[in-house]
Amino acid sequence: MISILRKIKKGKLSFEGDRPAIITWRETLTYSGLENKIQSAAEYFYSLGVREKKKVAVISSNNIEFVICLLALWELNSCVIPLNIRLTDDELSELLEFSNADFVLIHKSEKRNLSVKIPKIIFPFNSSESILKKKLPGINPDDISLIMFTSGATGKPKGVMHSLNDLLNSADNSQSLFPQTRDDKWLASLPFFHIGGLSIITRTLRFGSALIIPGSLKNSDLKKAFNNHNPTLASFVTTQLKRLLDTGWKPGNELKNLLLGGGFSDEKLIKRALSAGCRIVNVYGSTETSAFVTANSGENIIRIPLSVGKPLGRNKIFIVDDDFNIKDDNSSGQILIEGNSLFHGYYKDLAATRYKLKHGKFLTGDIGFLDERGNLFVEARRTDLIVTGGENVNPAEVENILNKLPKINESCVFALEDTEWGQIVAAAVVVNGQFNAEEIIRFMKGKIAAYKIPKRIFPLAKFPKSSLDKILREKVREEIKKLIK
Repeated sequence: MISILRKIKKGKLSFEGDRPAIITWRETLTYSGLENKIQSAAEYFYSLGVREKKKVAVISSNNIEFVICLLALWELNSCVIPLNIRLTDDELSELLEFSNADFVLIHKSEKRNLSVKIPKIIFPFNSSESILKKKLPGINPDDISLIMFTSGATGKPKGVMHSLNDLLNSADNSQSLFPQTRDDKWLASLPFFHIGGLSIITRTLRFGSALIIPGSLKNSDLKKAFNNHNPTLASFVTTQLKRLLDTGWKPGNELKNLLLGGGFSDEKLIKRALSAGCRIVNVYGSTETSAFVTANSGENIIRIPLSVGKPLGRNKIFIVDDDFNIKDDNSSGQILIEGNSLFHGYYKDLAATRYKLKHGKFLTGDIGFLDERGNLFVEARRTDLIVTGGENVNPAEVENILNKLPKINESCVFALEDTEWGQIVAAAVVVNGQFNAEEIIRFMKGKIAAYKIPKRIFPLAKFPKSSLDKILREKVREEIKKLIK
């Protein structure tokens, strides 16, 4: 077994070569087959100049080739930067330039016109035979091996830096909730360019399980994967779960745990899922924590469905006041996380790193409280940040596009609660001339990812502002909520 699989696997766990590693709608790849493909891909990348600590961006949907390329790049001790395929070409180009990527790996199904001059590698490629027949460097699990962009609450997306050990520690922490074995099968039900999806890969390989990659993340393909491959573990955001339940879907007896995260808890949805036979596990975490750090399941989720539960493994949760003093009176405050899966900082943003990492603890910016039993309740997610269908949207980024339309004098973007998406992106605008929501939406298309475009736009004569002429976002939001009641 080559170095990367040895580094990922837990302790002395052995893998039989003929056991399934990856299952797709058209093929099953065994661990020995995966090993061979990783070796070939790593040698191919090496022949193109990919070396230790080089940064390689990846633009691809979920597929078997993504997993092979990820592991091959790690075998070379390169740093992988998965990029959101829902972003526009201009947005992707900006991230490529900001990240100083040395190469960009693009799946052939992605037709992209990128403005940056970075060596492009189109995959899948024909690398069935070894090219160099040489020993490759192998990953240093303490080096930065992943930069994953997440929307920040102020300004541009932030590049969250992780080592392989962060991801493996996260996997080990999850074992305290559901001991994973070689007989388990994880459904890759979240995008690999999000931490929730990518951590499914490392969690699966860590314990010698099988990874099921559906044909797509559409409801129809997720249902086919359940029917044809009987996954035992899966992770959903609330939008996915609601849409599946709306079709009358019910899980099979093989599904042991269904993780639910990526936004606020929805009590009605959780109870509905439990009634349908889903063994729901309500989880909480972020890109900075290598996926979830708390979980609520079993009898506890029936008793307190809105809680995200207690910390897992070596994670600890604290509630702090505005001066970062730890509170112990069960009152609300900012959530502070201590653990062994925390990120190493934000790429090229020392100020944000120093603010968010306090003596080895992560200041989330989320507001919540701990009950008398130590269960965490999240009351507000990252000030101003919108979480819609599992995607993070920075209002400032959307406002920047809106304000480029000449007829818009001012704009204010905020979240509205929604039964399907959890939250939707909404906007209020002050216009000079006639208000036309469809015209505004047409203007935004192609300039920003579709999921960031407001689903509802409202005209206002003026915005409530502070003494410093700052738009009071929450007051705007409350005004709009009164209008639509």
